[in-house]
Amino acid sequence: MRRFKGRSANACHYCRTQKVKCSGERPCTRCQSSNRDCIFAAKDRLIKVPENYVRTLQNEVNQLRQSSRADGDTPTRGNTERQSPHDGNPERLIENSTTEYFVSKLKGACSGTEPVQSHENAIPETPASASRNGLSHNHPQHSISKYTYVPLDYDSSAKVAVKLPPYSYALYLLNQFEAFIGSDYHWYHRQHFHDKMEATYNSPHKQSVDKAWICCFSVVLALGESYTCRVAPSFTIDETTASNTNTQISPEAGQVVAPPGIELFKQGLLLLKLSYEEPTIEQIEALNLIAFYSYSLNRRRTAYAYAGMALRLAKVMGLSTTPDPRDIEPVEVEHRKRVWWTAICMDLMTCTELSIAPTDGFDDDRVGFPDNSSLSSMDASEAFSDPQHLTAQVKLHRIKYRVIERISELRSGDADETHRLLAPCLEALRYWRQEFHASLEYAEDGGFAESTLARPEMRTIASVLMRYNQCYILLLRPLLLKQLSSLVREQAPLASRSSDLVSLNAECLRAARDNSFIQIALHKCHKIAKFGFWESLHIFSSLTILIISNFIIERSPTSFPSTETKSSYQAVRDLLGEMAQAGNLASRDHEQMIRDIEGLFTTGPTGSTGPTTDDIGDLAAWNDLLDFGNTGFDTAIFESFPSSLEHF
Repeated sequence: MRRFKGRSANACHYCRTQKVKCSGERPCTRCQSSNRDCIFAAKDRLIKVPENYVRTLQNEVNQLRQSSRADGDTPTRGNTERQSPHDGNPERLIENSTTEYFVSKLKGACSGTEPVQSHENAIPETPASASRNGLSHNHPQHSISKYTYVPLDYDSSAKVAVKLPPYSYALYLLNQFEAFIGSDYHWYHRQHFHDKMEATYNSPHKQSVDKAWICCFSVVLALGESYTCRVAPSFTIDETTASNTNTQISPEAGQVVAPPGIELFKQGLLLLKLSYEEPTIEQIEALNLIAFYSYSLNRRRTAYAYAGMALRLAKVMGLSTTPDPRDIEPVEVEHRKRVWWTAICMDLMTCTELSIAPTDGFDDDRVGFPDNSSLSSMDASEAFSDPQHLTAQVKLHRIKYRVIERISELRSGDADETHRLLAPCLEALRYWRQEFHASLEYAEDGGFAESTLARPEMRTIASVLMRYNQCYILLLRPLLLKQLSSLVREQAPLASRSSDLVSLNAECLRAARDNSFIQIALHKCHKIAKFGFWESLHIFSSLTILIISNFIIERSPTSFPSTETKSSYQAVRDLLGEMAQAGNLASRDHEQMIRDIEGLFTTGPTGSTGPTTDDIGDLAAWNDLLDFGNTGFDTAIFESFPSSLEHF
């Protein structure tokens, strides 16, 4: 037997990543036997310097950073090439894109005065605005939640009593989950997940239980339960009468109604035990699912925290790089890749909602976008959804963050500067739309066509299109706010001096109208997420644009194309009220804000009787514009994207 010589002080890159012993030779024994390049990291030369010298350097660096922040010239990613030319630092139109902040600006515009934003009512700014104002990440703005969320009172003890629903109900909830959001992102390897579910129910008393998988399964079932459209009735029956005791029908009492699936969700949290030093794919999948369900509780910062953990653990596992195909099967390579992009999407989604800078997702595409070309048809169909759906989500989340970044730079200045800031985002959205030809067809009554209902991914296509339209709303609603402010101050309408502004107004109204009709169609075929945060947000955004546009049309008819069609306002307004009544906390907040906005325009910004929200006109025949053809993703168009938009 050979004598053990001990561990080498310097291991090659392969042996270090695999956590195996390295002989220390160049090449080492393992790399030589497998005919692999043996790479050793360059070692820094250690030198001795006085401690006072190091402290002096640290003090100088700190002083330079402080003076840079004071001068307002701290560079931020994405802004170094487009510094604002306004030396006088004119007022920004929208400092960030959060719903609460937009409503505060809208109230200020209607009153003719801009509100002074205090720390108590402030909303976190974008990185661009934060760097110009010299705000640090520890600013008091970030510590106060101005929205209602569901409190969690789960126990964090080590021993967890797991209780799963009966098999038939669990299968129903899994089908609900996959029908609503199963193709939106890559949540898990489908075949493995289904096999584990069957094994769990077929052998419930086996000794070894995968805690990470049970955690994922619990959250998946919680999400599936949150997508049930109807509330189960409950009654108190005596000898003569029966009275309804369902507490979800009385939101006026102010109580927090337990959302569907919350008990399964809390069970999943109890089972979440992260091994930070040796994370697994299942733990990252669990974090992605938990981040997404957190929006059902309107816990936006909770979602941000879990999404951040998922992304960082994915980095630790090396999911952002492509592994050696000789060491791993193609199915596993694709699985790792899609888990990485899902973590990127969760991080971008949660960051943009809070107007916080994401850490990844723009400059590093080394891992490549989802692709089934290296897989067999059986592996592709059993394990994954259409790869282009996830690719579209990634690119759309990127565009949305760029939109958030750009609108933070919009100021009450000249039109040329506004066009320069908006044009790249508008161009990116148009190219994205050329890539994604969604075959989403509507019937004449506003419902889905039979061909659309037959598509398994119909709900995913609707969600992607609503996110796409939301990007237009976020990008262009600051311009509507600016025009509204001018009309309140009885200044000349801005659109009368610019045909470009009229077309941008039309595009914003088109996006709001399209989202309204998508929501109505989903509601008619019972595909609406009653406890969905994004559903509620999209409805609120559409209603806001319809109200403001109607007011501007009343005062300045030339600001929009003069067309008349049926209104969608009341239908989606009722849907928002229905979601709030069911117990959706985000919808309650959004409905209250809509009531405030309706009050502004019912009494009129100047005290006179203003326009009501009835008979709000749309742009053109919606059923003509919402017929997007019968093709799926056009990869040829995607390949021909301009290089300047590849990282958008």
